[in-house]
Amino acid sequence: MQALLTVAIPTYNRPDPLRHTLDILTASSSEEFEILICDDSSDLRVQVVVEGYQARFSNIRFVRNPSNLGFNANVAKLYELAQTPYVWFLCDDDTIFEDSVPKITSTLKKYEPTVSIFNCSWVNSYGVESVAGVKADRVFDCLDQFDSYDVLMRMTFLSILVYRKDDRALNIIKSTPNFKDNVFVQLTLGLRLLSQNFKLCESAQYILHRNVGYKYGEFYKFILLDPLKAVFEVPNSFDGEKFIRW
Repeated sequence: MQALLTVAIPTYNRPDPLRHTLDILTASSSEEFEILICDDSSDLRVQVVVEGYQARFSNIRFVRNPSNLGFNANVAKLYELAQTPYVWFLCDDDTIFEDSVPKITSTLKKYEPTVSIFNCSWVNSYGVESVAGVKADRVFDCLDQFDSYDVLMRMTFLSILVYRKDDRALNIIKSTPNFKDNVFVQLTLGLRLLSQNFKLCESAQYILHRNVGYKYGEFYKFILLDPLKAVFEVPNSFDGEKFIRW
């Protein structure tokens, strides 16, 4: 049976959160997913943790970069190395739920999207636990169905994204002069994928709890400048002025 999904985990010097994530993922006996971990040249603690799981589970691949690529390039490398029809990007410090993979694979089979965005919980800047997402599944088959670009900007959060594998889009992005400085490379990739084959699903399934957020002083960079840079990094089918207004 060919796996449908790669759980693609970029990691750097966080062996304990990674161990917790692998405990949850390996509790499933499903053959529908593979685990791909790309260690961005951290110390050997991460490798030791992963090798312990590899000795017991055959669906785990591990790659250690010989030098530090940076977060965005490491994410791009995971997408490039994945060998399944879909890729779920999962940060090593977010807390996934035990039924996350079945929720994702059932959504992919039902809608066959190019891009799928899932729900999550998180603690906002005021210390209040909140939820982010939709109450019912929504599927967009064309750009004209958008009354707002809010949903597209959700692609700045890596761990709720599942993308169809298409190396054409990634090759275009990697050829740009600003590729290494693109903090939200997943946003650029998502917009390019949708420009090539438009089918976007917002799933009402909750798959994880987000453990990090932005501090007040980082707002200008991470909520304004970097997303706009990612939007305009490569040509796409979307209206740039709508992103600016958003």
